[in-house]
Amino acid sequence: MLPTKKTIYPIILAAIILVSFFVMGIFYIDNTARVLNENMQRQLLEIADQGKRRLEDNINNNLSLLHTFTTELTQENLIEEDVTISRQLQIIKEQTKKTGFVRFTYIEPSGKGVNTDNNSIYLAEEEYFKHSIKGEEYISIDINERMGYEGNTVIVFSVPVKKHGVVEGVLAGTYLLNRLTDNLNIKFSDGLGYSYVINNEGKIIIHPNKEYAGKNLYALLKIDNEDSIIDGLKDNLLNNQNCLANVKINGLNKTIAYSNISILNNWKFISTLPTGAALEELSSFKKIASYLTMLLGALFVMLVYYVIVSTYKNKEIIYNLAYVDNITNIYNLNKFKLETYTLLSKRGDKKYALICFDIDIFKLINETFGYDFGDCILKIIAETLKSEFKDNIYARIQSDHFVVLFKYEEEDEVAQAVNNFFEDFYRRKVTNDIRIDLVLSSGIYLIPNDETLPDVRTMISYAYTAANTIKGINTEFKYAFFDSNIRNKMVEEVKIEKEIKLALEKNQFRVFYQPKISLLNNNKIYGAEALIRWIHPERGIISPMEFIPVAEKTQLIVMIGRFVFEEVCKTLSFWSKEYKEIYPISVNFSMVELYQSDLIDFIKYMIAKYDLNPKYLEIEITESSALGDLKYVVQVINELKGLGIKVSMDDFGTGFSSLSYLKNIPISIVKLDKSFFNEFETDHRSKNIMKSVIELSKSLNLVVVSEGVETKEHVEFLIECGCHLAQGFYFSRPIPQNEFEQLLFNNQEA
Repeated sequence: MLPTKKTIYPIILAAIILVSFFVMGIFYIDNTARVLNENMQRQLLEIADQGKRRLEDNINNNLSLLHTFTTELTQENLIEEDVTISRQLQIIKEQTKKTGFVRFTYIEPSGKGVNTDNNSIYLAEEEYFKHSIKGEEYISIDINERMGYEGNTVIVFSVPVKKHGVVEGVLAGTYLLNRLTDNLNIKFSDGLGYSYVINNEGKIIIHPNKEYAGKNLYALLKIDNEDSIIDGLKDNLLNNQNCLANVKINGLNKTIAYSNISILNNWKFISTLPTGAALEELSSFKKIASYLTMLLGALFVMLVYYVIVSTYKNKEIIYNLAYVDNITNIYNLNKFKLETYTLLSKRGDKKYALICFDIDIFKLINETFGYDFGDCILKIIAETLKSEFKDNIYARIQSDHFVVLFKYEEEDEVAQAVNNFFEDFYRRKVTNDIRIDLVLSSGIYLIPNDETLPDVRTMISYAYTAANTIKGINTEFKYAFFDSNIRNKMVEEVKIEKEIKLALEKNQFRVFYQPKISLLNNNKIYGAEALIRWIHPERGIISPMEFIPVAEKTQLIVMIGRFVFEEVCKTLSFWSKEYKEIYPISVNFSMVELYQSDLIDFIKYMIAKYDLNPKYLEIEITESSALGDLKYVVQVINELKGLGIKVSMDDFGTGFSSLSYLKNIPISIVKLDKSFFNEFETDHRSKNIMKSVIELSKSLNLVVVSEGVETKEHVEFLIECGCHLAQGFYFSRPIPQNEFEQLLFNNQEA
């Protein structure tokens, strides 16, 4: 029976639809493949750049550590004999036993050296000696096999030893190469991708497969690649260009990203991933679609069924790869950009704001609690976004960075939406096993409703610029709107950061001391708090409020904090010889400093260096930093107490903790925040709270210090409550060391 019009038209129509589907599918797949490939290349470059930065940070930390130790070798009382140098080197080695340093060598200008193995050696011909004797930092990148240590490959860090600005020798540290790479993510993407390090000659320095270590990358590439590809790769590496390249390795197509290690310009960090790993299914699908099209007549029914099923399945896979974040299952940056462009292009007179959220110290949270815990937090943020911004566009764009395109009518709606998000988020529990007070920051960019629309990435950067201005502020609900003032502030912060580095180099920082007064012993001095001051050659004394927040954002706070601690140790050592009686000096440690892995080793080293009785030292930590990781903080405090150092909780009453934590944290001193006095005259609640805290602290055998004391009424109230110590402008402002010494001397005479 011949087909009728009634039956043939649906067949023709179905065929047209099917063929059209395949044509459009091919275009769609090609476009998606391009997006995925660009995504993969961008991520690969980021992985290479991140690995490079981790390696550079490790190297800088090691060089900084060596510079710290050079002061040991330039003391005025140091006898110029090998046995004395050896003793000093052994002290250094003991303090660094948890690091990758296995040997230290001091080399005289003549080239004669002595090391911690008690060997005398001649090193005048070593490259690192030639460079450092000229006043340069140097890292030996030409691995010397005779420098090996117990079968392990090593490199050598070296710095000049200066006295009064003159190079008197070289301090070299022999370092295990495998420790240099401990923190590198050598493998990624479920083992499909991996990273390694080569030098300019192509020699593989570090590789996850030990069989490849020491081999030449260019020689391996010659097997499967044309000379032009290898020559191009060499040129880019020698010119220090961060680039991508497609090569064959062992017969497999690979995409590699390489990044120059600026500190070691002879070393390159390379990450590699199979080319088209995410696109293989798409390529197969296109072939199958072509074959099925050609067999349309014979296998039409089966073809339709297959196409429907396969299309749905592959379309979902493709979509998820291109547009969905794999941890939180919400939009990624690509989808957010696409949806935002589409919506804003036809917004008319509608108003939109771009809002960003991120977690303060997220990197520290990942390192402390693990990445599974960090992923759990990210999922909770995503769930909160779904709940509070369900009618808007939101996405996770990277790491702990989330963005929202929010529609509003009045500006107050934006702030209210952000506050609602915070309230919802802080109500949610991360885990029952770990208690941590998370703090989020938010930045808001109100998108101008005119023709001059910035691109999405620029708008995101504006929002995060605003968020960065409030980093470090200890409050749950914190957000900032982007404006010209914030832009100017960020420019100023960059300037301050550069000036801080210069100030550290030129010794412009000074330690001031604010006395602590015994209220129970005739207002006599009972110690002091050490406070940093910047003596600028043009601007005079710069308040810490101007530079400390910048230092905390840039990790310079660690260098500043350790400078203050050493100055205090040096001063206490001097006072112990000059005065018949001295009292403890407290030093503030920020959250960043508290979580440094070598903190205890550094403190031990300083105590030994200045032959100091630890009972004169007091460490102040803030309430918020103490409650970040309770288990870790308790461990650190117990180690400090084991050394004989008292620990006080500063700014008590400003965080989110309860008084019950006083019994869980083994502190010796509670320091009441000055904010209790803000409404002292009018608010009886402040007085009652202070009185209760003092009574509770004393019942726990804790010493109570009240800061911010400015009036006689404050003093009388504290005496009535039985507070032990007071500190504030009523007694004294922070003063230079010589003025405090005079007060201390007069105090003892009285």
